[in-house]
Amino acid sequence: MSIPHIIDRFVEFSFVLANILVFKFAIVGYQNTKKRSLLMIAISSAIATILHVAPWIRADEPSLSFWSFYTVATMCDLSLYVAGFWLLTKDYVSSLTVAAQLGAAPNSGLAPSVHNPNDSGGPPSVS
Repeated sequence: MSIPHIIDRFVEFSFVLANILVFKFAIVGYQNTKKRSLLMIAISSAIATILHVAPWIRADEPSLSFWSFYTVATMCDLSLYVAGFWLLTKDYVSSLTVAAQLGAAPNSGLAPSVHNPNDSGGPPSVS
């Protein structure tokens, strides 16, 4: 076994291991938060692992139907991955926006006190 062959096998093993870890963490995250984005990322990493191992299963030359399936599954994998990370990024950005607007002033008047939620934010009324 030559050094380039060993390096190639190590890279392939690292890819499979990384996808298994992403799958595990995304599933745990989904169970805790019920966010669709994490479920999509988990499914994508599972498909990627299967697609990476699939050519090894068949020792002879794969058929045209195998490569057709492989191509469609790769496109589905990529679509799920991109959509999952897009939704995850969207959720993260919206959480930052909500946190930044917590003590913002309303359209008119002064901002309410952050320490006293019952404070109306303006001067006391005289009636």
